[in-house]
Amino acid sequence: MKGVATPGKAHSRRVIPRTPSQTLGTRFGIRPPGPSRIAPAGHPAAISVHGKVMDGSGAPVGAALVETWQRGPDGLGRCLTDPSGCFEVVTLAPRSGYLGALVFAAGLLRPVATRIYLVTRPADPVLEKVPAERRHTLIAVPDGRQAYRFDIRLQGPGETVFFEF
Repeated sequence: MKGVATPGKAHSRRVIPRTPSQTLGTRFGIRPPGPSRIAPAGHPAAISVHGKVMDGSGAPVGAALVETWQRGPDGLGRCLTDPSGCFEVVTLAPRSGYLGALVFAAGLLRPVATRIYLVTRPADPVLEKVPAERRHTLIAVPDGRQAYRFDIRLQGPGETVFFEF
């Protein structure tokens, strides 16, 4: 493990190992902006979920990390937003009707968690607890064949509903 060299005597340098908080774990590979492909290329059931991450004034949040997941193998996707705040995840349609999502961004002390509903089902226990006037912030809008748009507003008017875990 590489460390940080500290000055010592002119002829020797002591290496101090990095602490876990200074390194990224094995599953935290940040990719450059661009789509995160979870579904195999050309898979007939692949869908695209794309959108924009915005701050409270509606300005794009570039270099935010959007992580999505669903049950099943290879259900984790991760991508950085581009300078205009855009992201895209290509995955298989979730059986549950929604993707879980975390957003990491500068200025957030910890990530915020939400759901991206592609299909709303009657009596969804989580969606029913959200006030009716805010539910639309959790529902992706069909945007072409096998594509959905889901914008994430971090605060302010139209703020996306976030959950505590």
